[in-house]
Amino acid sequence: MSYKIVSKKELPKSMLEMEVSIAWDAVAKHEHAVLAEFNVNLDIPGFRKGHIPENILREKVGDMRIVEEMADMALNTVYGEILEKEKINSIGRPSVVVTKISRDNPVEFRITMAVVPKATLPDYKKIAKSVAIEKVEVTDEEVEKFIEEVRKNYARSTHAYGEHDHGDEHAHDDKNLVLPEVNDEFVQKLGKFETVADFKLKLKENLTADKENKNREKRRLEIAEKIIAETKIEIPDILVESELDRMIGRFESDVARSGLKLDDYLKHIKKTRDDMRGEWKPEAEKQAAIHIVLAEISIAEKIQPTEEKVKEQYDMILTQHPEADPMRVKIYIEEQLTMGMVFDFLEEIK
Repeated sequence: MSYKIVSKKELPKSMLEMEVSIAWDAVAKHEHAVLAEFNVNLDIPGFRKGHIPENILREKVGDMRIVEEMADMALNTVYGEILEKEKINSIGRPSVVVTKISRDNPVEFRITMAVVPKATLPDYKKIAKSVAIEKVEVTDEEVEKFIEEVRKNYARSTHAYGEHDHGDEHAHDDKNLVLPEVNDEFVQKLGKFETVADFKLKLKENLTADKENKNREKRRLEIAEKIIAETKIEIPDILVESELDRMIGRFESDVARSGLKLDDYLKHIKKTRDDMRGEWKPEAEKQAAIHIVLAEISIAEKIQPTEEKVKEQYDMILTQHPEADPMRVKIYIEEQLTMGMVFDFLEEIK
């Protein structure tokens, strides 16, 4: 075994703390990969990336930094093995602190993680069955309304405004838009549509699919909330904080796509990040509770994704985001796939 559990201690609020020692041999085998990564990412004057002599690379990077990266890779490799062999049902992101590290010696970590709390689930099958499936329908009126918006957007994008006085400040108001006629020529400009009838048919199909997806998400949330309402759960703080980090991270990305920085946006609305965390904490607690309940159901029903499915998404994400933490990526993928599978299971109950 490449690791040894030095100590294991249960903490309040379903937290577990472990001291783990990883043998130097298990750390050392990552040295080549670490050096290769530094080689392609480091800028050293006089050398091309990927062609830096090893002695120069080691001198510039420093041995301790190399050993630290090797230790991170080693932990990422054995973390899943630790959870599996120690039969630990971890949830959320673990907190990892290196407590002892030096070349040619075992590396020691302190890992603090949230584990699935002991919870007595209600009759979740009965609850899931009780949440009705709403019938989805898209009316001709909704289709025409959407087409009207398409026409307006097209007119705006092509600056199709009617005649107006040169100094009219309302010249580019929507009231001056010249909307295109809905004919075969127009819909062909919008995509792979042959006729107006073909466009309307496919538009109705898309609007129906969109409504079905929204109804499905709404029903999933209702099922989860009803199960949570009948389950006593002590939510680990680390899981709530992790959920808050995710929520704020997503919001920060949305703000960035608008060309703004989150701190500038918050300054404009006279709020701080701490204000956001406080306001969003109830929602984060609810999402954390959903994670716990679904994890508990996955254990009860023996629901888990295949290794092949996890690896497929794992490889895809790391290819797109090579800077991501591999251990966290794997945990995230397993959680998301498991949650989806549990929801599928609950939805199919008749």
